[in-house]
Amino acid sequence: LTISTGDMIAFVQNNCGLDDRDPSFASDAYHALSYSASLGSWVVTLSATETGGTSRGGVWYMCHCAVGAGSTCSTAADFATAAGKLTVYGPSPASQDHTCKAGASCQLAFTGQRLTTSDRLFFVDHSTGICGASAADLNVGGGSTHALSADFTLSLGAADLPQGGKWKICYCPDDSGPDFFCGDNGPSDFGMLAGVLTVLGPAPNSQHFACVAGFSCTVVILGEQLSR
Repeated sequence: LTISTGDMIAFVQNNCGLDDRDPSFASDAYHALSYSASLGSWVVTLSATETGGTSRGGVWYMCHCAVGAGSTCSTAADFATAAGKLTVYGPSPASQDHTCKAGASCQLAFTGQRLTTSDRLFFVDHSTGICGASAADLNVGGGSTHALSADFTLSLGAADLPQGGKWKICYCPDDSGPDFFCGDNGPSDFGMLAGVLTVLGPAPNSQHFACVAGFSCTVVILGEQLSR
């Protein structure tokens, strides 16, 4: 396979030249090859943030397009040459959502590509947190990292879920090298968004009110999806 500056790679799920790039992977984009002098090879770099390239586990065909000779490298038909396969370890799909109740134990189950008991995850605030950038939220799971059990589940105790709310599940597949351990590099190791955890119940868990004896009193309880 001859490669030149300007050539592109597409990641597809089935057939080069027939199927277009997978919109759920590699930022839904075609990727230009660049030459790395240090590696002596042509490379494509995929980002590790929750909206970036390696956003979920799975297997993809790498399809090559040679720029020039009438090719614009802009349609599936332009990427007809197979260059190989890319396997990404980690949870798949990236929308493994779970619902629990505040103050009650709960089990989360995960599926994916080559999950292991060395994998780790933690939770960040759904509104403000970013997997790969934000630290674990203290309001769920004690703000700690958690390992999967042998059946690829995570058991959270009542104390891990003290209040209602929504959190992103940030995942680290611990298969990046013999000297790698999830968390060595801080939150940046947890750039894979595995889904959303919704905890039903009052939030925050410190809603204090004062009433006066002999007078009517209205207490308004806030929380996540409270039932009537």
